[in-house]
Amino acid sequence: MNVIKAMEETVRLAADNGMPAVIEVDELSFLHLCSMLERMQEGNFSYGKQCRWLGWAQCAVVAAGCATLEDMKQINMRNKD
Repeated sequence: MNVIKAMEETVRLAADNGMPAVIEVDELSFLHLCSMLERMQEGNFSYGKQCRWLGWAQCAVVAAGCATLEDMKQINMRNKD
């Protein structure tokens, strides 16, 4: 899977669906997801770590009510190798 492309698509979907930029739990906010994406794009993270971060981001988007689990599955399918 192209994890960074899936993360980019996840963050775009969150933005398009109005995920709150700042919330009480910062780690679940849109701004935090954006910072995660930036670090993934700049960093030398293992594939496993990238996948864990993508999972966290997708969970946050679903928990915020901005997408469904099925939406996340579709993103992942579109970004298969």
